Amino acid sequence: MYKEAKLQTALKHQNVLKISAFIKRSTWHEANGLESKVGAIVSELAPRGPMFDILQGTGPLDQKFTRYYAQQLIQAVHYIHC
Repeated sequence: MYKEAKLQTALKHQNVLKISAFIKRSTWHEANGLESKVGAIVSELAPRGPMFDILQGTGPLDQKFTRYYAQQLIQAVHYIHC
């Protein structure tokens, strides 16, 4: 996860969320009292919220909405991989 976070901090694109912090080692405390060792990536907030929430709240998507988000996703993937 460290390599992924380090690489993502170097990315500068309008459709790629920026990393504000990376925590190598932390402890997650569960409600039942168990603890787990975890790492964490802290990113900026998406302006309109998580895509899952948008999809869950809108029902079927119209073509214009789908095109808008698909274009952003394609631009981001192209930037990352090219």
